[in-house]
Amino acid sequence: RTTLKMAGATLAAAAAPGALLAQAEGPLVLACDAITTLDPAFTRATGGNLSVSSQVMSSPTTLTETGELVGALATSWEGNSPTQFTFHLNPDAKFENGKPLDASVIVWNFNRMMDPELKATADTDFDLIDRVEAPDPHTAVFHTKSPWLELPRRMCWFFFLEPSWAEEANPKVEVMASGAYRVVSFDPGGDVVLEAN
Repeated sequence: RTTLKMAGATLAAAAAPGALLAQAEGPLVLACDAITTLDPAFTRATGGNLSVSSQVMSSPTTLTETGELVGALATSWEGNSPTQFTFHLNPDAKFENGKPLDASVIVWNFNRMMDPELKATADTDFDLIDRVEAPDPHTAVFHTKSPWLELPRRMCWFFFLEPSWAEEANPKVEVMASGAYRVVSFDPGGDVVLEAN
């Protein structure tokens, strides 16, 4: 088991992405499944890796503590056809290094995840997506191979790396945060310490 330590006012590490679980004045310590990677292309376990990813990285959508699907990075979205969804993105979204988290980042991350050389393990449903386009910086259009009405809900678990940072860093053990928390320290299979971003 991994010990997850979070310092800050809110905590949502053990549930659906973005779900508010508790208020804390000081560090809050949780035990969860072993966290073996921080790279979103390899995160699958909702009780472990995804619990951390959902706190330090942005996703297009998220679930409230009651299970309601709401926008996170996406301010809104619509199904244009049974095989196309358009997500409108928050124009102010940024990574910890100040670089924009825009539609080109979503396209880059999708292409990275689908690259056979990467051998991603978190792409369980993503093979249903044909391609992602960025007609402008604040619009991401997902084209699916067949009708997939669950796409907006599945986007709760699609997290993003900052492309230029990822080329230089090791995303398996480092994170360029875009979520509510940032990683202070990470020991694969051991402790993860997060701090309010």
